[in-house]
Amino acid sequence: MGVIEFLSALVASYGLFGLFLAAILIFLGKQALLLFVVLSLATAILFSIAKTRKFGHKEIDTAIKESHRPLEKNTPFAGAMFYLLGVLGVLIFFDRKEIILAGILVLAVGDSFSTVIGKKFGKTRITHRHTLEGTLA
Repeated sequence: MGVIEFLSALVASYGLFGLFLAAILIFLGKQALLLFVVLSLATAILFSIAKTRKFGHKEIDTAIKESHRPLEKNTPFAGAMFYLLGVLGVLIFFDRKEIILAGILVLAVGDSFSTVIGKKFGKTRITHRHTLEGTLA
Protein backbone atom coordinates (compact mmCIF):
# COMPACT_ATOMS: atom_id res chain seq x y z
CA MET A 1 0.00 0.00 0.00
CA GLY A 2 1.45 3.32 -1.07
CA VAL A 3 1.31 6.62 0.77
CA ILE A 4 -1.56 7.94 -1.36
CA GLU A 5 -3.67 4.82 -0.74
CA PHE A 6 -2.92 5.01 3.00
CA LEU A 7 -3.97 8.67 3.20
CA SER A 8 -7.11 7.95 1.18
CA ALA A 9 -8.08 5.15 3.54
CA LEU A 10 -7.29 7.30 6.58
CA VAL A 11 -9.49 10.17 5.39
CA ALA A 12 -12.31 7.78 4.45
CA SER A 13 -12.28 6.20 7.92
CA TYR A 14 -13.20 8.95 10.38
CA GLY A 15 -12.92 6.61 13.34
CA LEU A 16 -9.34 5.67 12.54
CA PHE A 17 -8.55 9.26 11.66
CA GLY A 18 -9.92 10.43 15.03
CA LEU A 19 -7.72 7.95 16.87
CA PHE A 20 -4.75 9.18 14.84
CA LEU A 21 -5.57 12.78 15.88
CA ALA A 22 -5.84 11.68 19.51
CA ALA A 23 -2.41 10.05 19.27
CA ILE A 24 -0.92 13.26 17.89
CA LEU A 25 -2.40 15.18 20.82
CA ILE A 26 -1.13 12.70 23.41
CA PHE A 27 2.37 12.26 22.04
CA LEU A 28 3.13 15.58 20.35
CA GLY A 29 0.83 18.09 22.03
CA LYS A 30 -1.82 20.63 21.14
CA GLN A 31 0.35 22.80 18.86
CA ALA A 32 1.36 19.84 16.69
CA LEU A 33 -2.27 18.73 16.43
CA LEU A 34 -3.39 22.26 15.55
CA LEU A 35 -0.79 22.41 12.77
CA PHE A 36 -1.79 18.97 11.46
CA VAL A 37 -5.52 19.82 11.49
CA VAL A 38 -5.00 23.13 9.68
CA LEU A 39 -2.80 21.48 7.04
CA SER A 40 -5.30 18.61 6.66
CA LEU A 41 -8.17 21.07 6.30
CA ALA A 42 -6.24 23.02 3.66
CA THR A 43 -5.51 19.75 1.83
CA ALA A 44 -9.19 18.72 1.94
CA ILE A 45 -10.19 22.12 0.54
CA LEU A 46 -7.60 21.88 -2.23
CA PHE A 47 -8.68 18.32 -3.06
CA SER A 48 -12.30 19.49 -3.17
CA ILE A 49 -11.37 22.21 -5.65
CA ALA A 50 -9.09 19.87 -7.60
CA LYS A 51 -11.84 17.24 -7.88
CA THR A 52 -13.41 19.28 -10.64
CA ARG A 53 -10.14 19.54 -12.56
CA LYS A 54 -7.70 17.10 -14.10
CA PHE A 55 -3.99 17.50 -13.38
CA GLY A 56 -2.78 15.18 -16.11
CA HIS A 57 -0.80 13.18 -13.57
CA LYS A 58 -2.19 9.67 -13.14
CA GLU A 59 -1.28 9.23 -9.44
CA ILE A 60 -2.70 12.61 -8.38
CA ASP A 61 -5.90 12.24 -10.42
CA THR A 62 -6.44 8.71 -9.04
CA ALA A 63 -5.83 9.80 -5.45
CA ILE A 64 -8.27 12.68 -5.73
CA LYS A 65 -10.89 10.54 -7.46
CA GLU A 66 -10.70 7.67 -4.95
CA SER A 67 -10.27 9.55 -1.69
CA HIS A 68 -13.73 10.99 -1.21
CA ARG A 69 -17.11 9.51 -0.41
CA PRO A 70 -19.20 8.68 -3.49
CA LEU A 71 -22.22 10.42 -1.95
CA GLU A 72 -20.32 13.72 -1.82
CA LYS A 73 -20.74 14.44 -5.52
CA ASN A 74 -21.60 18.13 -5.25
CA THR A 75 -19.09 18.93 -2.53
CA PRO A 76 -16.24 16.42 -2.47
CA PHE A 77 -14.55 16.03 0.92
CA ALA A 78 -17.38 17.87 2.71
CA GLY A 79 -17.46 15.21 5.43
CA ALA A 80 -13.71 15.48 6.00
CA MET A 81 -13.88 19.28 6.07
CA PHE A 82 -16.72 19.34 8.63
CA TYR A 83 -14.94 16.70 10.71
CA LEU A 84 -11.74 18.74 10.75
CA LEU A 85 -13.68 21.95 11.49
CA GLY A 86 -15.19 20.21 14.51
CA VAL A 87 -11.75 19.23 15.78
CA LEU A 88 -10.44 22.73 15.03
CA GLY A 89 -13.30 24.21 17.07
CA VAL A 90 -12.40 22.02 20.04
CA LEU A 91 -8.75 23.06 19.72
CA ILE A 92 -9.62 26.76 19.58
CA PHE A 93 -12.14 26.85 22.41
CA PHE A 94 -10.48 24.53 24.94
CA ASP A 95 -7.01 24.53 26.48
CA ARG A 96 -7.07 21.40 28.63
CA LYS A 97 -5.68 18.34 26.90
CA GLU A 98 -8.29 16.06 28.53
CA ILE A 99 -11.22 18.07 27.16
CA ILE A 100 -9.70 18.22 23.68
CA LEU A 101 -9.06 14.47 23.76
CA ALA A 102 -12.64 13.79 24.90
CA GLY A 103 -14.02 15.95 22.08
CA ILE A 104 -11.92 14.19 19.45
CA LEU A 105 -12.80 10.71 20.73
CA VAL A 106 -16.51 11.49 20.97
CA LEU A 107 -16.43 12.70 17.37
CA ALA A 108 -14.38 9.70 16.17
CA VAL A 109 -16.31 7.00 18.00
CA GLY A 110 -19.72 8.68 17.71
CA ASP A 111 -19.52 9.16 13.96
CA SER A 112 -18.40 5.58 13.37
CA PHE A 113 -20.88 4.12 15.86
CA SER A 114 -23.84 6.02 14.42
CA THR A 115 -22.98 4.75 10.94
CA VAL A 116 -22.78 1.14 12.09
CA ILE A 117 -26.02 1.32 14.10
CA GLY A 118 -27.83 3.16 11.30
CA LYS A 119 -26.82 0.60 8.67
CA LYS A 120 -27.51 -2.42 10.87
CA PHE A 121 -30.71 -1.41 12.68
CA GLY A 122 -31.95 1.71 10.89
CA LYS A 123 -35.52 1.55 9.67
CA THR A 124 -36.83 5.11 10.06
CA ARG A 125 -35.36 7.37 7.37
CA ILE A 126 -34.94 11.04 8.25
CA THR A 127 -32.94 11.87 5.10
CA HIS A 128 -31.96 9.78 2.09
CA ARG A 129 -28.70 8.84 3.89
CA HIS A 130 -29.55 8.95 7.60
CA THR A 131 -31.83 6.97 9.88
CA LEU A 132 -33.34 7.97 13.19
CA GLU A 133 -31.71 4.98 14.90
CA GLY A 134 -28.24 5.93 13.67
CA THR A 135 -28.71 9.56 14.64
CA LEU A 136 -29.84 8.65 18.15
CA ALA A 137 -26.87 6.30 18.60
